[in-house]
Amino acid sequence: MTTLKRKKNIAILVGAGEGKRMGGKDKPFLVLDNKPLLVHSILPFEESKLCDEIILVVRKNRVSDCKKIVQESKFKKVKKIISGGLTRQDSVYRGLNEIKKAGVVLVHDIARPLISKNVIENCIKSTEKSGATVPVIPVKDTVKQGKRIIKRTVNRSELRLAQTPQVFKYEILREAYKSAKKNKFEGTDDASLVEELGHKIKMIAGQAENIKITVPDDLIIAESLIKNRDSNAIEVKAYAKINLDFKILGKFSDGYHRIKSVFQAVDLYDSLTISKSKKFRLTGSLVCATNLNLVTQAKNKLEKYTKRKLPCNIHLIKAIPVSSGLGGGSSDASAVIIGLNKLYDLGLSLKELAEVALEVGCDLPFFISNSGKALVTGKGEGIQFLDTKIPKVYILARPHKRVSTSQMYNDYDRTKKSFFKLVEEMCPVITETCHYFSKTANKCGLSGSGPTLFAEFDSYPQAIKAMDNFNIEKFDGDLFICQSVAKTYDLRR
Repeated sequence: MTTLKRKKNIAILVGAGEGKRMGGKDKPFLVLDNKPLLVHSILPFEESKLCDEIILVVRKNRVSDCKKIVQESKFKKVKKIISGGLTRQDSVYRGLNEIKKAGVVLVHDIARPLISKNVIENCIKSTEKSGATVPVIPVKDTVKQGKRIIKRTVNRSELRLAQTPQVFKYEILREAYKSAKKNKFEGTDDASLVEELGHKIKMIAGQAENIKITVPDDLIIAESLIKNRDSNAIEVKAYAKINLDFKILGKFSDGYHRIKSVFQAVDLYDSLTISKSKKFRLTGSLVCATNLNLVTQAKNKLEKYTKRKLPCNIHLIKAIPVSSGLGGGSSDASAVIIGLNKLYDLGLSLKELAEVALEVGCDLPFFISNSGKALVTGKGEGIQFLDTKIPKVYILARPHKRVSTSQMYNDYDRTKKSFFKLVEEMCPVITETCHYFSKTANKCGLSGSGPTLFAEFDSYPQAIKAMDNFNIEKFDGDLFICQSVAKTYDLRR
């Protein structure tokens, strides 16, 4: 039996511009982290198993310099080094003319030296299905239209910043460039030429670090990003959550319950330090066997999804009480998925991370979303962001009695009693506690499956007053005071 070989995927790396905003300096040959910028740009394409060949397009007077760098760096995939044209579009066209046949063609600016291998491969995989792909990132700043006077504020929710590599099936890109040359159409990027023919282009997640070196200050930023990228450790604050509202609407055939709940993150958090290592080790605040810990399960699921080993040391410091209905274990597991994605530069999208998370537990997609408040539906995969502009203060009353979430659902299925009623039977003190806080709080209720009770207030002084007047000696448990937050985790190198 013979197997059909796929067509080669070829990358055209373009850097033949004049570099006017860099003071006329030739950007591919600028020094970045003690190496020519060109080397940083080539490396991820060289390392990608999905990229087969590389064509470099540089200034005519630097072709020989470029060949020397390629030889010294021992790049094997660079097959051609040619001189560029008067414009970027001319340079790409010259590179395209060097290709007789290919599967997909990747066009990348050499001036973007921090592109990751994962974004490259995600673009290739997407293009194999869609025909054309551009990596993009959301516009974060408010956008104004006008020159000296603001005409209007542009809705940024649908605006995206395009990056490279822009990836196309060979036939589509070839047709687009021929048509542009014939009609004397000058596009702003490769995608604009393809758009001109009416082809649809898929947008996928790019990376914030994939900056373009345009002015001298960009080199300083790139140096800093490289230093952070090469760091072998990452720290994550994993916040707790409370359920402001919780309903069980039914049960799926696989045994999971269909829920409708409002999740709110609060500033009570666990701390995780995740570092690269030769083998896996979990240390710190451990409440169960390592193989049963959700942190370990999250790492294992991510390894299975990405089909690669992610050896690491994870040190966990817990402040969120266990078995309390505050999602501590789920938040920690989500922090591991987010942290390893960043630490190992996996390049997984939010959707992909949520898919992995849901396999570990139903609360995890909320923590992955990094939205402080959301309406959560289905098994936990439905996330609808809610307004978090008005912060609230919460008193959390957590009895010392531990309550297993799985046991609570089993008891619910068996008795059809509400979670509040079931917790009352196990912890009678909940009834009196709820009655007390309900007198002054905006709302008071059980967080999820319990046993933690929450009481919501508009201000810290109101919460303190309510807590000071509470007879804590009669309450067999702990009281926490915390505030709502607009995110579920904080991550830093």
